[in-house]
Amino acid sequence: MELISEAYLGKLIEFLNLFVSHHIPRLLTDPSFPIDKFFLLFFKFTFMQPTTEGLMSCLQVWSIFLQFIVSKAEEDPTSLPFEEGIIAVLSELLKKIQFTTNTEMLLELDDEREVDGKDTELGLFMKRGLEVISKIAELYPQEVSRMSNERFSACADSFGRIFMAYKQDSNSLSGNMKEEGISVLQDMKTYVKVFGILGNYFVTNFGKCFTEGHKMLLQIEEILQYVQESALSSHSWPLAEISSQFHLELFSTMRTYMFWLSRFEGELRAMKSGDQNGKASDELVKQIDSHVMTTLLLCRECILSTNTNIDVRLAATQTLTSLVYTVRPRRLLVAAEMEEFLSVIGSVWKDKEKHPSELIVSVCDCACQMYLLPLPGIALENQQWEERKSRLAAFLRPFLATLFEFAALPSFGEDPLVHNDPIVIQCIATIYTMLSRIMKTISVEGTNAKYVFFEVAIKGIYSMTLRSFFGVLHVVIRPPEFH
Repeated sequence: MELISEAYLGKLIEFLNLFVSHHIPRLLTDPSFPIDKFFLLFFKFTFMQPTTEGLMSCLQVWSIFLQFIVSKAEEDPTSLPFEEGIIAVLSELLKKIQFTTNTEMLLELDDEREVDGKDTELGLFMKRGLEVISKIAELYPQEVSRMSNERFSACADSFGRIFMAYKQDSNSLSGNMKEEGISVLQDMKTYVKVFGILGNYFVTNFGKCFTEGHKMLLQIEEILQYVQESALSSHSWPLAEISSQFHLELFSTMRTYMFWLSRFEGELRAMKSGDQNGKASDELVKQIDSHVMTTLLLCRECILSTNTNIDVRLAATQTLTSLVYTVRPRRLLVAAEMEEFLSVIGSVWKDKEKHPSELIVSVCDCACQMYLLPLPGIALENQQWEERKSRLAAFLRPFLATLFEFAALPSFGEDPLVHNDPIVIQCIATIYTMLSRIMKTISVEGTNAKYVFFEVAIKGIYSMTLRSFFGVLHVVIRPPEFH
């Protein structure tokens, strides 16, 4: 096929795209057309493509075909044609998107310059491949799970060997071994994306795939724990950049499984309301609480790790926020581990070198959502607003105390030197951003949350003198370049 011109191959794939798009419904029901042979030939044609452009174009054809099969399966799930062929496509495609099995082709793709305003060449290729895998996952989730797990495990074994060699001799990670480490981490990142695709399927098919979804969430928790215990995203390790990307992908996938955990919580509430099986309910409560606390501890450890890439730390806050907002577990409201974590945030928030303002604001947003948003399945009058108010007040105290300290300065509101102090600017801007986000959070909730927030935060601000209030306002409305 390498002897055939790229222009000819491109036109042929264009024709096949149109042919499949317009005629596949009729061909599937036409006994005179050898549909099996057609797709067998197209399978060989796809995976013999000499260029990534040709392969991506063929994947578009497979995507069209698979979407048609998915639509047919929704009408009649008992009849799934071409099972063997589709699983063969999955197997070959996984090899094509894996650096350790398709090194030469993938290394030719640019991973720095964006080609369509959003994705690099490599990113676009991976996206096309994952789109096809996503459709196959709707048809055969068990096969996608089995194959991706097998390949991830093989990559993890290879990475473990490389990492152990590095720990024994830091100079060993160079040349071929470094290149292998980068390839393996790239592949692990890709398979974690596949786990995220499966997560979407497990959410929509919760009851049918409960065991698989639960097993996958446990696996992601274990991987995250290993990554963080090994400090793979720390700045001191030579593969920190690609390790951080892998770490980011883990948190992104974890957020997908927060929706699965939310379904778990909802199903449990329905079960308990029916009071069908008390012992079974108690066991499920323990499982949910275990996932909630594991997620909290993993996120907390990452957020407070000053050696970890800031993007990864922000991803951890997003995951914790997803747990709070999507699942809304009542366990967190009374967890000593959460209170301790928020207390630490209150004590370190001014150190912007180690804990950037964006990180602090994100954590504050998460904490305030936890204290102000109502728990599902509980009447508003039974939401324990007074207890929430005291906990929120304890959390916000160090932030508001700083604001009041500045406002109490004799020169505040008058002396421009005070307004130009970078510490004053940073602290007030952080507090203002935090309070603004809280207001947005509670504006859509017709609950006692507004009253709680007013009592805890706004009353104190109203108590400032007019001079102090205008001093704060002067800092807040400064042009962006001064913040």
